[in-house]
Amino acid sequence: MQAFIAAANSQQPRQPTSEPPPRGPLVRSRDQLLDAFCRRHPPIFYGEANPSAAEAWIKQISKYLEVLNVTNAGDRIALATFQMQGEADHWWDLIKTTHNLTTMTWQMFENLFLEKYFPAPMKQAMAQEFMDLKQRTLTVTQYTARFEELARHATTVVPTDVAKARKFEWGLSHSIRTSVVSHEYPTYAQVVRCALMMERENSDSNSIWEAQKKNGLSFGGPIRNNNKGFDTSKPYAHPQQSNQPWKNPNQEQSKNHDQGGKCYHCNEEGHFKFACPRLNGSGSFRNGKQQALAKPISFENQQGGQNQSQTEWNQQLQPPRQNQNFGTGNGPVKPNQSFGGRIFALQGDYEEYDPRAI
Repeated sequence: MQAFIAAANSQQPRQPTSEPPPRGPLVRSRDQLLDAFCRRHPPIFYGEANPSAAEAWIKQISKYLEVLNVTNAGDRIALATFQMQGEADHWWDLIKTTHNLTTMTWQMFENLFLEKYFPAPMKQAMAQEFMDLKQRTLTVTQYTARFEELARHATTVVPTDVAKARKFEWGLSHSIRTSVVSHEYPTYAQVVRCALMMERENSDSNSIWEAQKKNGLSFGGPIRNNNKGFDTSKPYAHPQQSNQPWKNPNQEQSKNHDQGGKCYHCNEEGHFKFACPRLNGSGSFRNGKQQALAKPISFENQQGGQNQSQTEWNQQLQPPRQNQNFGTGNGPVKPNQSFGGRIFALQGDYEEYDPRAI
């Protein structure tokens, strides 16, 4: 029985399954579009003189319209201008009076908007700024933000990611660039990451150095008692100014000579040694005691096999010091050295003598 029922069912024609008809484009009124558009809180543009803000606003509005699947040019323009206020709203009122809105496309609206708030000369100026951009006093984060903002207007300068990475490298400060360039990273993101790491390393090194400097330490060891006893002046430093007037040493010497100078025998001022009153007596003073002067004696050098004469000294004189040079020009006198000439000695009873005598 069951086999008969199955055979009967197989012979009956199958009914075709019903499928839903294809959906056409969703037709919504402008009020419905406006309600859905406002529920997403799109940004408002007030017409400020900021080309970057104007460019960002028009791009953001385009994204909202694409998400809502608004394809009609009139609806797109109406929803975009609904978010204009202030000066931008006045500008749109002027456009409505000078242009035919029924034939205006979305591309025409974007061109009019950017021509007003982001003109071509301003784009060229920003492109030139991108060419001259350097880090200088900016941090790597600040430099990166400005670099990316200007790079959008210089796509012909950095058409690829590699060109963008190389341009970013050469704008870094020297302390960071020397470490980043040596790696030759192929992508812009890798270059930025390496620059951030090098900036942090330099900051940590500077912090450690400042702490050691504050504590009186250095990388080479402790500082020597704050440089006491050491000449720390730099060879290129200017000499410090003194409040005392400059004195000519030659004038000072001449002045001392006119005033009598200083005696090297008695260490008194007002006379020289040859005019010392302590030497103008019956004898000279040595070690606080008066010494008698020797009588003039003579000697001669015997030659031809004769015995050489020896110098006869007056016993009243002090013996000569060892190795004393008598001005012969041949160095110190050696013991038992014979020489020719005549020696004059002053006796104590001479009251006046040649001031050139010593």
